[in-house]
Amino acid sequence: SIHTVTVSLFPTAQNTQEQRQICPGDSTLVFGNFVSAAGTFLQTNPNVNGCDSTHTIMVERLSPEISNLQLTQPGCLDSLGTVAFSLSGPDVMTSLDGIAFGQDTIFQGLQAGAYTLFLEQGICRDTVSFELSTVAPPQVFLQPDTTLVSGQAMVLQPQVQPAQMALFEWSPSQGLSCDRCPMPLARPLS
Repeated sequence: SIHTVTVSLFPTAQNTQEQRQICPGDSTLVFGNFVSAAGTFLQTNPNVNGCDSTHTIMVERLSPEISNLQLTQPGCLDSLGTVAFSLSGPDVMTSLDGIAFGQDTIFQGLQAGAYTLFLEQGICRDTVSFELSTVAPPQVFLQPDTTLVSGQAMVLQPQVQPAQMALFEWSPSQGLSCDRCPMPLARPLS
């Protein structure tokens, strides 16, 4: 006698996964719901034979941001400015022209003017604006020439713009009460 046994295999479970990236303020459709936060989402599809399939969607929220933005303004003697900063996460690319991107966190040799710093991370792009201003050279205004009688004194009173930048050094220092103060008393011998 012959006894025949037929063995069939149930289809194996299909476990699949995908990764998605979203930018700040964006969302993505995950299993019928809009999601705007990072996370891992699972959906199980039951099968009558017990071999359930699972689909996993991993959502990553990208956020290209900078911190510690430091500007070095151009000086008054044709010097150039610098911008330096720290980046918020990995793989953030930067550019000052929106075309040539790299991982620079310092841009030097910048002239005075308005700039836009472009940040790119994956599919997300953001911008930060800043301005470098030229420093005006100081101006000094002195009172008109004055003739003194021997032994007479006078206070020298310069007007300096901008006042907070002024450091004084009077020359020649003979006959002055001090040579590094803003308003010395002048008592010249000749």
